[in-house]
Amino acid sequence: MGVVEYREDEVLPEMRPHFPLALVLFLSLVGGSVAIDGQPAGHLDERLFYLYTAGISNLFEVPIQDFLLSFGTKLAGAGDALIGQSRSEGYGTLQNGLEVRHPLGFRVRGVVPDVGVSFVHYCFFPSAKFSLPGRSPLEVSHQFEFGVSVGSHSGGD
Repeated sequence: MGVVEYREDEVLPEMRPHFPLALVLFLSLVGGSVAIDGQPAGHLDERLFYLYTAGISNLFEVPIQDFLLSFGTKLAGAGDALIGQSRSEGYGTLQNGLEVRHPLGFRVRGVVPDVGVSFVHYCFFPSAKFSLPGRSPLEVSHQFEFGVSVGSHSGGD
């Protein structure tokens, strides 16, 4: 049995990442107060609140001939709470997405426009609850998003 030698770029050159895997940590905190018709709502401790979100996401892009495939994942937590009260609401989400982009074949002011199609799956844990006036809350545990976009991509070239 012999040893097979090869260079990485000769085996599957199109499968090398367009740019390295991007990994992002994020944290966001926003505060505010509740007002109805411009007037403060309730007592001071009932109207001051904060919203938060934190998590980690990644993006991996692979060029294959004229196509650009993007794979991404995000794990996040989000919620809200009234300042001065121990009650808060929150949920977690796992998002997985895929996008495929292809150039349209012409230039506009030096930019090559492209078209993309995408699919994203959102999994909420526990189920996210949305208030609806006059109705019981809407519970969402899974959400699917399909998209089409026209634009341009400035990759790692």
